Amino acid sequence: MAVGNEILEKPDKLTDDEFSKMKNHAGYTYLILSEINDFEEIRDWAAFHHEKLNGKGYPFGKNRS
Repeated sequence: MAVGNEILEKPDKLTDDEFSKMKNHAGYTYLILSEINDFEEIRDWAAFHHEKLNGKGYPFGKNRS
């Protein structure tokens, strides 16, 4: 979501800038789904799928607490 095909289809390793753009998809998902009533649980599952218990995930750096 909101990531260009040149990044999605790149056969080689992503640059730091490209990876940063790739990570934005979870934040965009959060923003878009926040506009839909009664989608809070779906929004959170979709947007937080790259979060880690130690807080080192993205897009929000959420941790176990």
